[in-house]
Amino acid sequence: MSVRTLKVGVGTGDGGYPIRIAPGLLADVGALCRSQAPAHRYAVIADSQVARLFGPAVVAGFDDAGVDATLISFPAGEWNKSRDQWATVSDRMLREGFGR
Repeated sequence: MSVRTLKVGVGTGDGGYPIRIAPGLLADVGALCRSQAPAHRYAVIADSQVARLFGPAVVAGFDDAGVDATLISFPAGEWNKSRDQWATVSDRMLREGFGR
């Protein structure tokens, strides 16, 4: 049985982007990111709930592809998706040597 990947296009005002849906896709996240947005290092940013549930699998997917990734989480909740929280996340990225 072959595993199929569903590709869905999301339209936005500035062109849009594709979403891939498939079982086990997190294992390929490092290779996918490297092929679509080449970099020597990636920041994986998620709220604390998403980081707890999926963070280790996402970082392992980068590791398996030989790509460096750092998980950065912030407290869960809509009220934490704020300018102040973004400053905290971006300050950490700068401290850890992330560029643009």
